[in-house]
Amino acid sequence: PGDEAGLAVRLSAMFHVTCTMTSDRMLTLTQHMEDIDHVIARVPAPLGEVHLRMTGDREKYVFEYEQDGQYCKLGQASTRFLSVEIAGKCFTGTVIGLYAACKTSTGAQMRVTSFIMKP
Repeated sequence: PGDEAGLAVRLSAMFHVTCTMTSDRMLTLTQHMEDIDHVIARVPAPLGEVHLRMTGDREKYVFEYEQDGQYCKLGQASTRFLSVEIAGKCFTGTVIGLYAACKTSTGAQMRVTSFIMKP
């Protein structure tokens, strides 16, 4: 309980978006803004391997998951709270990558078979 893994779009520890599968096999899209964690969407994960996809433009990041060979929209998050104009200065700017977190020490693993970024 408390384990989660997936994708993250991160400006800082206080401003980021996570698209994760939790230990109870729920796909959860959460926007983290300072002391507010806003759950945008939460749906049961499909059985077997979970495939996630994220696309973005100037205004939003869209998160999808694959089910029965087709991608379904999980939800979208505004880019506004991941900009230095709103959230303040940071060292790196916004970055996108894999994400995993555990509340306690566990033997849980996240296995990634591919990670592709396209312009």
